[in-house]
Amino acid sequence: MADELARAQTSLERALNRARAGEDRVLMAQIRERGEQFVNLFNGVVRMGHIHSGDNHAFDQPVQDLKKALEGLATVLGRVHLVTVEDQVYINDVRMKPPAGTGPGKHLGAELNKHNIGGLSFGGELSTDDWRVVVGLLGGRPAQQHPRNAIAKALDEKGIKTIELSGIFRFRMSADEVANSDVFSLVRRIVQQVDETWDNVATGRQVNVLALRRLVVELQQFGPHHEHLFVVPPQGHSVHGWHALRVAQHAMSMTQALGFSPGLQQDYGVAALTHDVGYAVPLPQAHSLKGHCYAGVRGLLRQVGFHEAKLRRIFGALHHHTDVGGHKLPLVARMLRIAEDYENFQRADAGGLTPPDALSRLAGGAGQTYDPVLVQVFINRLGQFPPGTLLGLEDGHVVKSISVARSVQTFAQPLSMVVARPDGSPVPAGHYVDLAQHGQVRGVVRAR
Repeated sequence: MADELARAQTSLERALNRARAGEDRVLMAQIRERGEQFVNLFNGVVRMGHIHSGDNHAFDQPVQDLKKALEGLATVLGRVHLVTVEDQVYINDVRMKPPAGTGPGKHLGAELNKHNIGGLSFGGELSTDDWRVVVGLLGGRPAQQHPRNAIAKALDEKGIKTIELSGIFRFRMSADEVANSDVFSLVRRIVQQVDETWDNVATGRQVNVLALRRLVVELQQFGPHHEHLFVVPPQGHSVHGWHALRVAQHAMSMTQALGFSPGLQQDYGVAALTHDVGYAVPLPQAHSLKGHCYAGVRGLLRQVGFHEAKLRRIFGALHHHTDVGGHKLPLVARMLRIAEDYENFQRADAGGLTPPDALSRLAGGAGQTYDPVLVQVFINRLGQFPPGTLLGLEDGHVVKSISVARSVQTFAQPLSMVVARPDGSPVPAGHYVDLAQHGQVRGVVRAR
């Protein structure tokens, strides 16, 4: 068991290191310094709750210090996520050193786990009175039934709405586990993080790039054009979050086809997830085509530090609507322009093109609007019938393509999901056909 835990811990550390590989050391140092101060204070006041009630004057200075520590973290990260995994603590995916003098059963994770809590997300500032309530609840005895729910209810009754509680986490994230992870969970977490990124920009906070990169690492290991990602329906997800995910998938897939390094693929994935953040700015001028590009750059510039990964995000946000004709655009901007327009061409309010027709539109603009080499790379990657294409088969069935081109031989024979029988009746989800082995395509179904 100990060996298995050690391997899992090592695997998690490697995954987090990959996620941090392209980010600024200044930012990392700030997060560690402020985060460790916050964790140390938090651990201390929760343990004080074992012997003092929350209104005791012994808490006066500690809760004031804790309040300032959270505010300092929020200036760097925006929304602050504290997660405990076994005996370790992470602030927004950055591992903190354990507070001095803590041993088995004395660390913050053990204190939170008593209440079946593995993490807390802080979405706003807390007053000193709020902190007294929090440490009083966490330092007290856990409820006999559903202790985490009991804490959440007590916080709600006290009017503390800015804290979200999470269940207990375990070590995971080996490569095999990522490959077999629940794709629905990955999609949900990416979309939620994009939503949070928009909230941070809207409120003038910094973008939590490390959390985005961490999810991009998972997407990278899962495979940005994995078939399962095209089976997940977009219903229930935010429009901008879903759009950002699709653009990231296409951008990362192109970088893979071009043989980019894993770190560079991650840079492009994060740039894709943040390319439209300017729309989050609550000003009318930020909602125009050019206005949201400039607003996005201003939002991304709030992040401390200056490095190549940050520049790629800025160039992506600034130029993802700029034509290549007459401009010497950064590669990330040329790539995002293709991925962005391909997705937008298929929107109902922008023509509602089928995926093959969207590819044809891109090809028609090669050289003037789009980089012609990248357009060809994109077409070669997606195949003749890209994911999402409805196809009528010779036997009368209707299927939906869910795979990109798997080889030259299967360029026009994607793996597909059966959606309707010859009589038009729907087919339950989970029925697939590999057109490289069975079925002949009669044509593209343009409306259904």
